[in-house]
Amino acid sequence: MGMSGNFGQITRVAVHAALFCALALPVAASETRKKSCAATRDIVSVAMDGRKAGKSADAVKSGLSSGNTAVEKTYVATVGPLVDWVYGLDRAMLTDAVADEFEAQCLNY
Repeated sequence: MGMSGNFGQITRVAVHAALFCALALPVAASETRKKSCAATRDIVSVAMDGRKAGKSADAVKSGLSSGNTAVEKTYVATVGPLVDWVYGLDRAMLTDAVADEFEAQCLNY
């Protein structure tokens, strides 16, 4: 994939970060925003790790939505869309840098 393809992927990271953070941020307070962005970044990271490990999207969603590894109730609504988004990325995009960019875009939303 050329540089322009990576730019398109990074642009989609920014757009998705903004959308998912809007779902998880009913209050715009700074500390709430930081916590919410960190939580959604963690969901993205876990989904990336699951995909790299060969887990199905449904298995990752289930693990993040219930049981000992579930996210806080506030963030459960973001699990499905975030996992689906991660599973739609090119495998080359499954990096900490993309998760970091997701969080950065969320914080700047």
